[in-house]
Amino acid sequence: MRRFEVYLFIALFFAFIFTGTAYGETVFVQVFETNKTINPLPGALVYVNDTLIGKTDDEGTIEVFVPGTEVLPVKVEKFGYETWNGEIGAHDAQFLVELQKAKIALTVQLHDADTMDPVPGVNVTLEGAGSVVNVLSGSNGTAGFMVQART
Repeated sequence: MRRFEVYLFIALFFAFIFTGTAYGETVFVQVFETNKTINPLPGALVYVNDTLIGKTDDEGTIEVFVPGTEVLPVKVEKFGYETWNGEIGAHDAQFLVELQKAKIALTVQLHDADTMDPVPGVNVTLEGAGSVVNVLSGSNGTAGFMVQART
C-alpha cells in the first residue's frame, strides 16, 4: 500500500509540473481599416517577438496564445499599409489593430513629344477622393504628389 502512495505522489507531481507551467490565454487580434466604414483586413501578417505567427483570416482575425502574465511585442504588416507596432498581454481577451494606408510618391514626368526634352513650369492637376491638388513641374519636367497606396 505504501508503494501505491509513492507512485501516486510521483504521478501527481509530474502532472502538476508539466501542466502547471503551460498556463496562458488565447487573445483574438482583430485587424481593420477605417475608410468611411470599418473594414476587416484579411491577409495581414502578424509577428510576436519578431516571429511570424500567421495571417489574419477573411474576418481580419487571428488567435494569439499569450503565455502567463507576459507582455509581448506585436507587429502587424500588410502591403499598402503602414506597419503597426504595439504590445499584447494575457489579460486582453480581444485586441484591436487599426492599420493606416501608406503614403507613397506619385511622380509625373512631362516631355515634349517632338524633342523629348523635359517641359518645366506646367501646371499638373491631380483629382481624387474629393480633393484637387495642383503642382508646377520643375526644371526637369517632373511634378510630384504624395498619395495613399492602393487608391
